[in-house]
Amino acid sequence: MYSCTYRTFEILATRSFQISSSNPFLEDTFKNGGLVTYQDLDDLFDNVEYYIKHPKEREYHARLGYNIAMENTYEKKFPLFHVDDYEWPDLR
Repeated sequence: MYSCTYRTFEILATRSFQISSSNPFLEDTFKNGGLVTYQDLDDLFDNVEYYIKHPKEREYHARLGYNIAMENTYEKKFPLFHVDDYEWPDLR
């Protein structure tokens, strides 16, 4: 099973542009943009060179990634779990 760490979404939540190694989860989640993936080092270098020269496209992916991250917060994914409402056990 493929996925990503929550750091992926934390980076996107800062409205930052991100390039990540490809996996099926990322390809599916970001199929319309928001995060750029690469297959190998040559692809990574090509992407870096391309997006350095195309700042508007970098900004587009950063904005879209931010919107996706805001739709994938803990509060939205787990609406019934509220840490503030939890009665923590006394572990003394």
